[in-house]
Amino acid sequence: MKWFNWTVDQFEGLTNPANCEYRVIEVGRNGEYSLAVHHQDEELRDWGLSEEMIEEQKLRAYGPGFL
Repeated sequence: MKWFNWTVDQFEGLTNPANCEYRVIEVGRNGEYSLAVHHQDEELRDWGLSEEMIEEQKLRAYGPGFL
């Protein structure tokens, strides 16, 4: 929540990982942590991220020229 500047409501809306499921957070080209480096949009949606949160993850991963 802190790394992504998510509100409590945004964070609480996410699903918990299943047994043996992993979620990779990696530093993107923008120098910020992102889930979008290793995970596709559909996967992020399944985890409960909104479209706005997914776009923010892409921006963190690939920089402003990507969108």
